[in-house]
Amino acid sequence: MLPKLIILHGLNNNSSTWDEFEHVMKARGFSTVRITLPGHGSIRDEGKTFEEALKNFDQSILPHVQEPYLVVAYSLGAMFFSNWLIGRKDHLPLRQVLLAPALYLRREGFIRKIIGGLDSRIPIPSIAPRDIMLYKTLYVWEYRNLLGGMSRFQKNPDPIQVPTLILLDPQDELIDAERLRMEWLKKNPRHEVFFLNRPRQKWGPSNHHILFHSKYFTSAEWEHYILKIEKFLKAS
Repeated sequence: MLPKLIILHGLNNNSSTWDEFEHVMKARGFSTVRITLPGHGSIRDEGKTFEEALKNFDQSILPHVQEPYLVVAYSLGAMFFSNWLIGRKDHLPLRQVLLAPALYLRREGFIRKIIGGLDSRIPIPSIAPRDIMLYKTLYVWEYRNLLGGMSRFQKNPDPIQVPTLILLDPQDELIDAERLRMEWLKKNPRHEVFFLNRPRQKWGPSNHHILFHSKYFTSAEWEHYILKIEKFLKAS
């Protein structure tokens, strides 16, 4: 029997948008658990700083990591889980797949300067597609949490002690793909960072960033993508 697969969603993703991915993983033989990230459940402001949010994340995930498990984490979920792993020697996953992890952003310095100068209560319209978004707007403090988690991860000098496959589109509108690959492999040279090229995908606010639904792939691309994830996870 395969180990349990924990699935972690991204920033401002509604729950139903992950139904297809979870169904596909179950069809491949995995038993799955989806964990709701801080701020995406019944209490939106349960973590007004990243450190508070990480404590809430720890409480949510700990009950599910007492036995051998695997992880697929996307964007914000990958950022939370990467930070959760820092300094940890117990309850580690057997393997992890990180999808477009939010660890290095395009124009990151500019974004930090803008977000840092705004009132934390200002709402900013979401650029996510309507069928994917949970909230129509995100507050400045929510973006600050994202940036805070990225800073915490970037400052950590230690390698990740978990076999890792990173999948991302080199044309990702949000993630600095080249910087992420360079920085990750510098600390973790045995890991794999694989670029997914989707030449038919139109550039959009987040079209290349979205890696969890078949509508953003051709059928051949989707099958190849899912098979790569499946083979890596089952190698354990």
